[in-house]
Amino acid sequence: MANVGIDLGTTCSVIGTPSFFEGKFFENVSGVTIIKDDYNQRILPSVVAADRDGNILVGRRAKARAGMKPEPVMFVKRSMGLNESFQIAGRTYSPEEVSAQVLIHLKEIAEKQLGEAVEEAVITVPAYFSTLQIQKTAEAAKIAGLKVGRIVQEPVAAAIGYCYADERDPLTIMTYDLG
Repeated sequence: MANVGIDLGTTCSVIGTPSFFEGKFFENVSGVTIIKDDYNQRILPSVVAADRDGNILVGRRAKARAGMKPEPVMFVKRSMGLNESFQIAGRTYSPEEVSAQVLIHLKEIAEKQLGEAVEEAVITVPAYFSTLQIQKTAEAAKIAGLKVGRIVQEPVAAAIGYCYADERDPLTIMTYDLG
């Protein structure tokens, strides 16, 4: 079973693993392996839509439907914790259900490229997320079939990433979340 970290972004999302992998669909950055999709891209648009046949589309294929009817769902992270809903393929989705579609897609990408099951993830959220928004992000992960190892605020993740391989002791750093 692979351990992964997910940046579930407002505009784009990324999935990586602390394990080292080489090959076309992997990019090693600061001790973490970013997992690329079938288009050899490391970022996935956080967009969900339906095609004309009612099939759910996620990522680039969903984003390509921008300007078409029905419009794709974009920027859903801004609605986490709010009582909003979205229509996709004739069904009503909550913000966490839409986010779950993005997480499912990321999980599928990782499982395909890694050749093993992904069951647990660490997920980043913005520093401004309320307890409810964090809880809804955890619900999205559960819907996607992921156990949440931890939810980490983005500035904390940045600090951990920066300090990961730094052996200076003591080390004092400051992070900024520029949003």
